[in-house]
Amino acid sequence: MEKVPMLFQKRNKKVFLFLFSIFLPCHVYSDELINANYMSQIPTQSFNKNFYGAYPAPTGVVGPTVKGCTRWSGTSCDPDFISDVWGAEFFMPGGAFKLTINSVKPGGNDSSNKCYLRGAWGIETTSGTTPTLYSAAYGSMNQTASYNNWSAAPVVVITSPLIINKRCSEITEEWLLESGTELIIPASSIPIYANISDPFRWGGAMGSPSSSKNTVAWLRAKADVYFHYTGLVCSTASINSSTCVQSRYTGTANIGKPGEMVPVTPIECNVEGGNIISLGSVAKNNYSGTFGRVDMSVICNRDSTVSLQLINENISKSGIDIKMSINKQGIKQDIQVGSNQRTSFFIEAEIISIAPSTVPDSYEMNNVLLLSYN
Repeated sequence: MEKVPMLFQKRNKKVFLFLFSIFLPCHVYSDELINANYMSQIPTQSFNKNFYGAYPAPTGVVGPTVKGCTRWSGTSCDPDFISDVWGAEFFMPGGAFKLTINSVKPGGNDSSNKCYLRGAWGIETTSGTTPTLYSAAYGSMNQTASYNNWSAAPVVVITSPLIINKRCSEITEEWLLESGTELIIPASSIPIYANISDPFRWGGAMGSPSSSKNTVAWLRAKADVYFHYTGLVCSTASINSSTCVQSRYTGTANIGKPGEMVPVTPIECNVEGGNIISLGSVAKNNYSGTFGRVDMSVICNRDSTVSLQLINENISKSGIDIKMSINKQGIKQDIQVGSNQRTSFFIEAEIISIAPSTVPDSYEMNNVLLLSYN
């Protein structure tokens, strides 16, 4: 598995990933956008997914205000539904999706011995778990209606795939446990731009009052916005309804109203340290008290609260069970970092059991550390 880069951006609420003892086969691609209506055609199957990291949040960066229409009578705008429209920036700090699947069968050619796993997310003005409209696009602010571009359809952000060299149907809970494989998929830290409308009443398709209606994704300025996410399992590299399945969407607590002006204070933090914890040679009947650790440190250009989280407390492979912690204080910890002052912390691993059936060999396992700061 290729090493996942630290994800830094000059925004509040940044997250980056640090993987320990990396060995899974995968490839790295860029995140992409998929039309939300196309995404809704992908069938659902039941499997677990979790998102780790900070949610997208409004940054206060907005585009110019123009007039938009949110209800039409034929090709003419209803004058009572002309309202202010602008573009607003949200920032996605990055994070990670963790999937737990058990013999998922996405269809298509499952004999290719490759399974493509992705996370998917968007923002919505409903808190339900089956959203119908996403309003997210990354790039420049001129993709929004506030620059008189009325063609931004609702989209979902799709992560790069984690590629496992097995059939999807052969990835079982037993295989994940035995192999020590974690289905962890990084989500990029990126800005997204949403069209915001401040209508007097709820409307339909948006467009310029002087032209015609278009399929334009938009959020109501005074409505709460929610982060929604799901997982995708595909038997092919391409994303389509015949070779992919998705789990049902999970909706989070609201991330703030899009009309809020949130001041952005740039913070830069740098993290140093290794990513390999060695436990040495251990006898099956004499493993008690076997620890290993890796020392790390963080330094920021101003006073910051740095939040640390290990995705897993316990990891296992071939009958070997490992417990991990941050500073011997569990898997979550907040540390205060003074301006330009290097602050140290460590990640520890302890062997808690070895099964009698474990064969003498060299074993590797992995875990993920997420850091966010503001």
